[in-house]
Amino acid sequence: MGKTDLVRSATADLENHKEISKNNLAQVRQKISDLKNKVLNREMSYAQYEWELAVKHGERNLSEWHDFYSEYLGKAIRIEEQKRKKE
Repeated sequence: MGKTDLVRSATADLENHKEISKNNLAQVRQKISDLKNKVLNREMSYAQYEWELAVKHGERNLSEWHDFYSEYLGKAIRIEEQKRKKE
C-alpha cells in the first residue's frame, strides 16, 4: 500500500467517523430535547430530568456525550482545514 493510499484511507476514515459522530450527536440532542419536553409538559419532574441527565449511558452521561461528540466534530473540522491548507 502506497503513501497515497494511506492518505486516502485516513481521509475516508475521518469522514466516516465524522458522519457517525454527527448522527450520534443528533441522537443525544434529541434525547435531551425529549426530556426537556417531558418536563415542560409536566410528564416528568425537574428532579427526574436531572436524574435522567446524570444516568451513565456507557461510560458517560448525556451531557458528557454531547460535549464529547461536539469536541470530536470540531477537531475533525480543524484537521480537514489543515489538510486543505497543505494542499
